[in-house]
Amino acid sequence: MSLKRVSNRRDDALARTDWAEVERLLAKHYGYAGYEVDHCGTGNVGTRYDGGIDLKLRRGDEFIIVQCKHWNAMKVPHNDVHQLIGLMVNEGATGAILVTSGEFTQAAIEAAAKQGHVQLVDGDGLRDMLGPLPEPSKTSRYTELMMSELGQGARNAARHAGERLLGAAEDRIRGEVGRRSSIAKSTGIALKIAAVKALLAILVTIAAGLVFLSVVRQVLRPDNFVQQPPPAKHAPAKPQVTPSAVNQPAPQQVVASPPPQRVYREPTDEEIRESQRKAEEAMKILEATTPELYQGRDGQVRGQ
Repeated sequence: MSLKRVSNRRDDALARTDWAEVERLLAKHYGYAGYEVDHCGTGNVGTRYDGGIDLKLRRGDEFIIVQCKHWNAMKVPHNDVHQLIGLMVNEGATGAILVTSGEFTQAAIEAAAKQGHVQLVDGDGLRDMLGPLPEPSKTSRYTELMMSELGQGARNAARHAGERLLGAAEDRIRGEVGRRSSIAKSTGIALKIAAVKALLAILVTIAAGLVFLSVVRQVLRPDNFVQQPPPAKHAPAKPQVTPSAVNQPAPQQVVASPPPQRVYREPTDEEIRESQRKAEEAMKILEATTPELYQGRDGQVRGQ
């Protein structure tokens, strides 16, 4: 439902007075009129909600509830009249008064007249009741109450925020310590695994070198070389014997035999197959003892 603007917007001391002060002035007025006033609205107690009732008036058998609408720009609609009637029934009141510093809609005036127990007080009637008012101070009583409440709320919010921030910081520190501890543990395990793998790799390399040397020694065995006799030399010519040298012994000539020469012989097919068989048996033994170095993530065998 859209609200309607007032026909005549006022700009006076009452219009510039906040609604909490207007509630206080109304309570004072009804007190002078002989009513026992219970000022239960937010303008007096400083709470956020008052349940729709600002004043409770008692005098003899009368019990009247009062609701104040300090509206200067918009008209009070008929819905507020019906709500006040419901509050009157719930409270068991004998009557109700709806006050505004501005104007009521025609539907609101008709709803109040139809009920008969609801009195409407518009801006003109309110000004007649309260009389001339001085210019309001910059800080009203309600403003002070609300500032006090907001100050306490701000202090509570700051305390709760500080506690939450401190708790979050402690949780983060604990999580960071735990994370670092887990990282340190996993790093230590990874280093140990890497050291074992490096040692196994060294052992495999040494074993492969030994197999290679064994194959080389098998190929280069001495029996693979055939000793051939040195080439024959022509016998030296016999010296002529002279009569003077007949009775003299012939000098002995020492001929040094040359060292035997080794000639490389190609290994037979049987010898090559035997060497390959021994090498394959050695690699199978290494593969069986260190499978993690010969099988990768793709399931293929390494080192072959």
